[in-house]
Amino acid sequence: MRAWTTTTPSAFARAASVGVVLAGLYACAASCGGVPSLPRPKLAPHVSKDLFLIPAPPPPAKVELVPALPSQKDVVWIDGEWTFRGRRPRWRRGRWVVPVAGAKFAPWTSVRGPDGKLWYAHGKWVDARGEEIPAPPIVLEAEPSKTTVVGDFGDDEDVGRDISEDGGASRVRDAGAG
Repeated sequence: MRAWTTTTPSAFARAASVGVVLAGLYACAASCGGVPSLPRPKLAPHVSKDLFLIPAPPPPAKVELVPALPSQKDVVWIDGEWTFRGRRPRWRRGRWVVPVAGAKFAPWTSVRGPDGKLWYAHGKWVDARGEEIPAPPIVLEAEPSKTTVVGDFGDDEDVGRDISEDGGASRVRDAGAG
């Protein structure tokens, strides 16, 4: 006859159990309508010509608080994203916009090629034919994160200034920025 023993679960197992329970509660709340969702644009795919080679993955996303939903009709939320100026990533803030009728948004993406190289495409707006169009004007922009961005190896990442919508660097500098 085999003797069964009980062991005290490790801290990792307890934390994993708590995580599973919390994830289940969140999923239940989301499916029951307990978690509000942001109005999002209709999505479009990227085409291969949108991709360009980058030397390393972008840093983790900055934390941004989504500003309150503006009162404007048909407004949608676009998440912040890393964009590249040469080899250096710059943060483009999340924003509320009113898209042009029939326009779709292709969010940023990265693709690793079979040779291990990393390719990236910026977020862009396209018309009904899939042709790129100018981004709609911003109704309201997220507040920029002023925290230091931590790179792949745990060191502070020099990401410089956030990108303003006119294409220049914003006046707000990030902590640790060069």
